[in-house]
Amino acid sequence: MDWQDLGLLLETGKIVSLQCPLIERVATLNWIKQYLAASKNLPLYVWNLGQEEFKEYHLTGNKSHHFDPIKNDCLSRVVDFLIDCQEPGVFVVENLQSLINYPNCSDSQFSDRTLLITAKLTNLFYSLATDNLSRKYIILLSTDGSELPLHLQSVIPTIWKPLPTTEEITLIVEEFLVSTVNWGFNLDKSSLILAASGLTQEEIKTGLRLGLQLSLGASAIDFLLSYKINRLRNLNLEFIPQPNITDFGGLDLLKSAISKIRNKFTPEARKCNLALPKGCLLVGPPGTGKTRAAKACAAQLGFPLVSVDVGAIVAGGLKLLRELLQRVEALAPCVVHFDEFDKLFAASSNSGEDVSNRQILGTMLTWLQEKTSATYVVATLNRLNSLPPELTRAGRFDRIFYLGFPQAIERKEIIQLHAARFDPRYLVENGPLTESEWRILLNKTVNCTGAELEQMVCRAADKIFDVALEEIKQKSSQLTTNNEQVVNIPIFIELQDLLEEREKIFPLYVRDTERVLAIENQSRYVSEPSSSPDTSQYAPPLTTYWGQPVSQPSDSTIQKTILN
Repeated sequence: MDWQDLGLLLETGKIVSLQCPLIERVATLNWIKQYLAASKNLPLYVWNLGQEEFKEYHLTGNKSHHFDPIKNDCLSRVVDFLIDCQEPGVFVVENLQSLINYPNCSDSQFSDRTLLITAKLTNLFYSLATDNLSRKYIILLSTDGSELPLHLQSVIPTIWKPLPTTEEITLIVEEFLVSTVNWGFNLDKSSLILAASGLTQEEIKTGLRLGLQLSLGASAIDFLLSYKINRLRNLNLEFIPQPNITDFGGLDLLKSAISKIRNKFTPEARKCNLALPKGCLLVGPPGTGKTRAAKACAAQLGFPLVSVDVGAIVAGGLKLLRELLQRVEALAPCVVHFDEFDKLFAASSNSGEDVSNRQILGTMLTWLQEKTSATYVVATLNRLNSLPPELTRAGRFDRIFYLGFPQAIERKEIIQLHAARFDPRYLVENGPLTESEWRILLNKTVNCTGAELEQMVCRAADKIFDVALEEIKQKSSQLTTNNEQVVNIPIFIELQDLLEEREKIFPLYVRDTERVLAIENQSRYVSEPSSSPDTSQYAPPLTTYWGQPVSQPSDSTIQKTILN
């Protein structure tokens, strides 16, 4: 339900459950007092577990509603007070949702206590709903994400306080910029607004204040962005403003698809009534470059990357998923990466049913189907058949790509991509290796994943560096001093260096052939290929089962066969 409907819901049902982050507690209470209690000319009373009475909020010389505390069940007395109280007002009860569900006694006592309090809340709801003359309004404020039991949710509506809109962020930033006039800093408003997206109002204000004081205003934007990254990390969201991976070896069909996706986010596409792209699934064995492709996708689209911790969702449940999706929507435009997406819907070996809560699946399905924000979802996984069929049908993801073991020309591109980080010679054509040397290396790396090829190159560079460093140390007793210039150690990677490290690597395909082939067979033929067939000079010739070469038919022969 919408935040602006809070007043209407209170007027009709008299009791509402309200969810907001703890950092927004004071701001929320101020809003309730200013826009709800004051508009009805009613006092605002607040109770929480840290006090034994309802206290009138933000008034001096206030009067408090006292009740005799009972150590064994103070919460039940609070509900009794709300039922018996005849004085008009807006009553806020903090975190009653979690107090109901907190097992502070044995199982039987906890069950009886929960049933008693929920029954009293039900009676309270119906007594208020039938009393049209009553001016008693109750808000159950939750600041820890806990929710009411399901049977109470059916009668007591729940509202989530939304993250600020762009217009609201603009007002906060403009107010901040006015306060910095005397400081003599000229900060870019649009950059501040972009850096503040995805944060709550109080988080934005806190980040701006800290940025102004700690960085003396000169780098307040950078500080706010760093503050946002840390806040999102606490929610198990990894926010990368500008992914530094802009390319990946091979996968030409996937690259072409990403370039077309970028066009769908343009204003011209909106004018033609084209729908925003939803996302894609990247399926394949471990180490084939799925995560790197997700990062490169964000870089090519020009969007920040938001990586979601699937394990945290499984542990945190539905309430964490809702909060994560709310943050992601506020960060749009962005690329949302769900790594190891299949683990979110892992099946139990005993029952065959989904271990994760079915509510998580329902929420995810609804969001993927109905989302209208500029969020492009890239979900990477190993086993396509482990996903529920509802997730893979049309309308949830636009496309499903299979990323398998790199072909010969792709292995060459991957090796050159990583070797060029250390040896600039690999940036030009074939690099320092001849065609025959490339053939030797590519034949030795058949069925190696992209991650294994990267490891091979990095280990070769490390070995060359260690050898060169030892030689320098032997010539000089001390490599550097406090003010001495650092010695530049050139790294030249040759064929023999790569072959030596290749022999030390045991590819996944060799170590776990059966399971890798199972992953490949389950996904390869029901997904789009991410790479075109290898027609380069490095492609191995086609042979029969007995090793005899197979001649490729000419185009004219194919046409004659089709006509016949």
